[in-house]
Amino acid sequence: LCSLRSPSKTRTLLRMGGNDNVDILEKFDEYEVDSSDEEDIANTIGNVPLEWYRDFDHLGYDLDGKQILKPADFDSSKIDNFLASVDDPDHWRTVTDPRSGRKHVLTSDELELIESIFNRRTPKGSGEIPPLKLLPDKPMKKSSFDELPKFYDIWANNPDGNQHKGLPAPKEQLPGHSESYHPPPEYIPDEDETKEYNESKDEKRASAFLPTNYDTLRHVPAYSNAIRERFERCLDLYLCPRRLKMKIRATLDDVLPKRLPKPEDLRPFPHLPCYQFTNHTDVITSLSCTEQFLLSSSKDGLICLWEIQSSRCLFSRNFESPVECAAFCPDSSLIAVCTLKRLHLLTVPFANEKFLSKGKETLTKISNAIQSENSVLDWNCDSDEEIVIEHPHKIASVSWHNKGDYLASVCEDGGAKQSVYFHRLSNKVTQLPFSKLAGTVVQVIFHPSKAHLFVATLKTVKVYDLTKQTLIKRFAEGSRSITSMAVHPSGDHVVVTGRDDKVAWFDFDLSSKPYKMMRHHSKIVNAVDVHRRLPLFATASDDSTVVVSHCKVTDDLSENALIVPLKQLKVSSPTTSVCFHTKLPWLFAGTANGKIQLFTH
Repeated sequence: LCSLRSPSKTRTLLRMGGNDNVDILEKFDEYEVDSSDEEDIANTIGNVPLEWYRDFDHLGYDLDGKQILKPADFDSSKIDNFLASVDDPDHWRTVTDPRSGRKHVLTSDELELIESIFNRRTPKGSGEIPPLKLLPDKPMKKSSFDELPKFYDIWANNPDGNQHKGLPAPKEQLPGHSESYHPPPEYIPDEDETKEYNESKDEKRASAFLPTNYDTLRHVPAYSNAIRERFERCLDLYLCPRRLKMKIRATLDDVLPKRLPKPEDLRPFPHLPCYQFTNHTDVITSLSCTEQFLLSSSKDGLICLWEIQSSRCLFSRNFESPVECAAFCPDSSLIAVCTLKRLHLLTVPFANEKFLSKGKETLTKISNAIQSENSVLDWNCDSDEEIVIEHPHKIASVSWHNKGDYLASVCEDGGAKQSVYFHRLSNKVTQLPFSKLAGTVVQVIFHPSKAHLFVATLKTVKVYDLTKQTLIKRFAEGSRSITSMAVHPSGDHVVVTGRDDKVAWFDFDLSSKPYKMMRHHSKIVNAVDVHRRLPLFATASDDSTVVVSHCKVTDDLSENALIVPLKQLKVSSPTTSVCFHTKLPWLFAGTANGKIQLFTH
């Protein structure tokens, strides 16, 4: 029987003889063999820094609690070490244990082992030290390690550093009182609730079962949805996202521009309520303005022509049906009025002589001209003062071309082919520009200087080239439903409003997505208008407010548009339409109670 407690401790060899006599064959001193086992550590101070014992005469304590004194040459200087290296031939192979102060002279085998380790060769030693294969026989190049594919466990708890931080699997909801086999009486449904539960669909039910009362637990039957719920739980574990999305915690200082100009530096802009135009009794549907006059239409079937300076009603006409839209012609005294399925063209009696004569001359030419065979609609010219164009569907809005010869009308119920109509006054013809148009058209606007047409549907804004008859741009507004649209006088920017209180600014040269989304209102945004000369635009909402904003647009492509909200104007009731003066920084806001408020600078 051989008992070896440690290679460095006392080793005793016992041999059991035939007469059961035990002889002690040999005994070794425990300090004859040096070892690095924990039991051989003479200093018991642990991992305490030795600097703490720098000013003491001892290095620590042994197993018996006695001090381990420092050797005489422990704190020798560099000069003493140099003299010792001259006198002692084995000084270069002598090492000192910093914890015990003992010196050890390395043997030839130990030096050979150390040299092999430093040279990254296979060490060779005696039988007590087995040979180790530290490196492969043929060293591999460094580039070969980089070319090897890297595999990692995507479901591991501690993934590789290049992995995205995973999300924990969703936890199951803890059972409540309704899932008990003996629930409280208030959780048990009555006959009406049970009938309603059985007749409803699965996705509309609050829970997958009805609470049932049992006297004892052994009366509870097997759960019918057990397999289905286990399957859905497996889907939750299998399809749960393994990538953690980092949320951006931004403050107002981070979002807003650091050098945002003050509203006082951006004057003039309308902010003072001046006076009201009161003649309508129902909702104001549209506003159109010139330098001298204001044209308004209402659901009460009345259109009014106002003098802006005096707020006096100069002309009014009552139609048999509600008026959806009314607009001035840009270069004459003509106005277009929409009533249900009819489009009326008539002149304004109080215009100046130049515009009045041009408008009457245009109506006279249309009345005397012969209608083109290519016209899809009939032009009724019963008198020289008014022309009526019958439409098959209800007209929602109209838009004039800048030259005044073309007029576009929109029918929301016209479908894919009969939503947009083009009317040319000089040829007395009506055309359908689109053979098939996807979506419900809300509004169309001609480009201020090019042969382009902006078409706003409920979800998108499309730009068509009328010359090439192609689609050149599509803007995705991203709101629930578009309500109105306005084009900047440069033609490179579009402002769109929606039913989800959003206002989107699109840049024609940047992207199809909004350049800036604004939430200045708390309810549906009904109308928007851009000033023709000043860098201003305004939005009107059902929250009885009108927000005036500054919009600086430059010809430099490297500089984006600067949009700054200036003033929130409050009115008496929900605002349905808004219109700027053609030259002055004045704003007209039409409300749901039939009043028109003027704001000046």
